[in-house]
Amino acid sequence: MNSEEEEKHEEEEKHEEEEKKKKKKKKKKKKKKKKKKKKKKRNMKKKKKRNMKKKRRRRRRRRRRRRRRRRRRRRRRRRGR
Repeated sequence: MNSEEEEKHEEEEKHEEEEKKKKKKKKKKKKKKKKKKKKKKRNMKKKKKRNMKKKRRRRRRRRRRRRRRRRRRRRRRRRGR
């Protein structure tokens, strides 16, 4: 019985060693870093100009609305005098 137990034990150890070797073989793959593409400055300048035009248009619209709301009554008084 004793010899059989030793054999079983040895077989288990061999099996464990084989599993450890298999685990060691598996390595994690390193993820490659993606290179950032450089943006062309010419395109950026064009985009900035477009944005500036849009902002100017928005500002003009707001000013027009304000002018319509304001009514000057001073002129009428001066004409009356």
